[in-house]
Amino acid sequence: MRRIFWKVLSLMICMLAVACSDSDDETIVAPELHPEFTEAEMDEAYKQKAERKKEVDIAGWPAIVYDEELTMVDFESRNDKTPPASGEEFFSMLNYDSDYQFRKSAASRDDWAIPFKTHGQRGRMEVYNPLYKGVYVAGSCTLWYDKSGKMLRMEGSCQPVKDFNVTPALTPDKAKEKMAMYLGAKVDDLDSQINDECYIAFYPKGGHWRPRLCYSGRSMKRADVSHIVIDANTGSLIFVAYFHEWCGTPSVSH
Repeated sequence: MRRIFWKVLSLMICMLAVACSDSDDETIVAPELHPEFTEAEMDEAYKQKAERKKEVDIAGWPAIVYDEELTMVDFESRNDKTPPASGEEFFSMLNYDSDYQFRKSAASRDDWAIPFKTHGQRGRMEVYNPLYKGVYVAGSCTLWYDKSGKMLRMEGSCQPVKDFNVTPALTPDKAKEKMAMYLGAKVDDLDSQINDECYIAFYPKGGHWRPRLCYSGRSMKRADVSHIVIDANTGSLIFVAYFHEWCGTPSVSH
């Protein structure tokens, strides 16, 4: 009789556990996050990249490159040359692949303080987002003009992409499922403001920074994580950023 009692009790416990797991109030326990790159590893990779700083010549203008990443072109340093008249003319100087394009951003402004002018001159700021085969490439470049319309400098991040497959193996919905799994959250808990489209970002590999096709997001239920990046093909966890790393204040609710 006692044996039958314990069998019945065990069966009831199993049935109760199944019922609880199917409920809408299911609590998802966040797994440990094991990204490919830790904060320390990324810091070291950035340090090594900075050590590879080069001063190069682009169409006769002095420029600065970090491991193929173009960060600055100075058009004020020479009086014997005429700077590019427009963004289109400037980008043609780079001789990037024909699949690489630049789209003007809404962040552009006609009246803006030029940051590298000590006398506070104001001018035009044009911000461009790089695209490869229509897919956004992490980074942007800003072209600065004085009041007369003369181009003064390019600043930002332009990095060439060649022979790169931009078709992800994961759909946006599958990517969200992966990110939710890593964060220990439900798909509905992901921040809806995060872009559903994949993009190209650069991460270190073999001593140099290589392009990766990525998805990114963040959880509204996990206050410590501000950004999560996964591989758009394998679904593997690439990088996790925390609020204290971004010097921000958590804006999510617990």
